[in-house]
Amino acid sequence: MSNFETLNSGEWSEVYALFKAISDKELKGCNYNLDLIDNEFCSIISVEKKQQETGYNLSYRINKEKVEIYKCNIKQKEISLESFRSMADYLLKEIKSNEERTFGIPVVKRFLEELLNPNLKASSQEKKDIIITVNEPITKTNQTYGFSVKSNLSKATSTLLNASKATNFTYIVNDNINDTTTKAKKLLSKIKSISFSYMDSDIFNNNLQVIDTQFPEIISLILLYYYQKKGTSLTDLIRLIQRENPLNLKDLDVYRVKIGDFLLSIALGMMPNRKWNRLYDADGGMLVIKENGDIASFYIFKQKLLEELKEYLIRKTYLDTPSTSRHAFGYLYEVERNGKVIKELKLNLQIRIHAS
Repeated sequence: MSNFETLNSGEWSEVYALFKAISDKELKGCNYNLDLIDNEFCSIISVEKKQQETGYNLSYRINKEKVEIYKCNIKQKEISLESFRSMADYLLKEIKSNEERTFGIPVVKRFLEELLNPNLKASSQEKKDIIITVNEPITKTNQTYGFSVKSNLSKATSTLLNASKATNFTYIVNDNINDTTTKAKKLLSKIKSISFSYMDSDIFNNNLQVIDTQFPEIISLILLYYYQKKGTSLTDLIRLIQRENPLNLKDLDVYRVKIGDFLLSIALGMMPNRKWNRLYDADGGMLVIKENGDIASFYIFKQKLLEELKEYLIRKTYLDTPSTSRHAFGYLYEVERNGKVIKELKLNLQIRIHAS
């Protein structure tokens, strides 16, 4: 069975991004509202998909109204640009009309076979979903970048930070409460004294400290506010931490700036379970497929669009609660440390992006 027999709407959206980017022949810059900016674009030279099994890339090079397909830098065939346009239009309608969790699209499947079966699922250890060579408008040189792809074509939301045991934060509970069956959100309404103790993952803790040495504490407070039902969106949670100012900062905007840096890092490079080298795997930025099918581009080699992407992430992200059993968090428990029994509560960090 091929890797595109059945896909969910998000995975089909990545296929759409491949077709649409090629047929548009350019990336169109946008602001944080996903409004396309006049005269902000860069021409696409080629689009690539990395074949995970073999390691080589399939390259789709645009040559006027033809698309030349290369495998291991050897030309295999060419297909008309109009075929990509019509297939992008067809796939857009299919994604928007289908309500199944996963579904097949035979017409698109056959077209993908013509394209030599590009790999459609990026590695879980990579942030880039698509590789694009563009002609940079300032330098007029061709440069190759990886881009993350997010979609607003379905009701399902995209995940910015996937939940795992590595995203657990552990807190000490000082109250005389022995309830070990009530889940965190309800339990926290009874707890009066709770403080952050440590992050379960030393790797994730160190990654956050790359942003700022106090950043694990900032995120622990944001996370606690969420489970205390004080806010869900990052915008509201940032306002709350600015109002309470737990770190006694003179410039309250620092909280917003640091969280914006964190969201950008998570979106483009940082993984909770892997030491972060401060490099972006998706070094080109992020492509967002709008509800009407347009691709709004945050290409971060343009400083203005990098700042727009940060603002987009702050305004569109929110915290969510994953499975407590799968990720081993959410209940009060007792442990013995240094000969003393203490009560601990783990909370899990998961961040999603609103679909619209």
